[in-house]
Amino acid sequence: MQYCRKCGKELEDDARFCQQCGTAVRGTYWEDVNVAADDLIGKVKELIR
Repeated sequence: MQYCRKCGKELEDDARFCQQCGTAVRGTYWEDVNVAADDLIGKVKELIR
């Protein structure tokens, strides 16, 4: 069972957004993209040094 990290409402197993407050549920596509971008930036900075 998952709960919204912002308002605490119980979420459906397949929910992508909280029905109460609209907050995106962790593990959404855009969150994965942001994490991948952060990793890429870190690797590029390491190569430049």
